[in-house]
Amino acid sequence: MTRDVVIEVVAQTVGARHKVDLKTYDLLILVEVYKSVCGMSVVGPDFDTTMRRFNLDELSNHAAQASNSC
Repeated sequence: MTRDVVIEVVAQTVGARHKVDLKTYDLLILVEVYKSVCGMSVVGPDFDTTMRRFNLDELSNHAAQASNSC
């Protein structure tokens, strides 16, 4: 699956009642696909400022930086 296919499927699923805007959004639908597993989350506008630190990728980057600084 490509990024564009995932975006199209999610946009169709959201439906015409809701506006899909990839730049200025009220809610963000996160889709993570790894091999045959797909995870989805709907997060609010404070995700980038307050909740990003709980993202697994961010946590692993932080752990790698911490181990490199020792």
